[in-house]
Amino acid sequence: MTDFEEIKCRVTIRDILNSLGYYPKKRRMACPIHRGKNRTSFSFSEHYYHCFSCGASGGLVDLLVELKGMDRRGALEYLSRLAGISHTSAPSKPNARMPTRYRPKSISHEDQNLRELEFRLEVLDILRDFYTWELKNARRRKREGTISLAAFYSATQYYDYVLEELDEEYVWTRYYKRIEMRNK
Repeated sequence: MTDFEEIKCRVTIRDILNSLGYYPKKRRMACPIHRGKNRTSFSFSEHYYHCFSCGASGGLVDLLVELKGMDRRGALEYLSRLAGISHTSAPSKPNARMPTRYRPKSISHEDQNLRELEFRLEVLDILRDFYTWELKNARRRKREGTISLAAFYSATQYYDYVLEELDEEYVWTRYYKRIEMRNK
């Protein structure tokens, strides 16, 4: 089996999207999973994605599972081919788990981290809703003619920039929340 870290060094979400015929210009696009029309609902970073409409999120393997309908092993093989890594199919060994002794976890610290991540996600959602509303409001004011063209372009460029930064922060926070949940 190939090393997943080596695959992550060579392949990004953008590479997967390009190989499947999607060519996003920035880090946001219409969701290819639920085939939405909103051009800003699907946001992605190097190795993680999130759709604000359908709620789909995950990493490299999860995206291939969703888009191509393949299992995780097939997705890893696809990623290794995309990365240019020769994949030798070795006979699979059953995963033997070593017995572990029960050790109580420090629940309060982990729960506190999880609560902080959930709070950050809520704040990012509120900020994203606010700046989306501001962007729609600027477009409405342009249609009505109550805003100058220079002010409109200045405002929309700023709001697009802030939304892109918020989306990136949201994706990373969801990623860390997922890691926290997995470690729990």
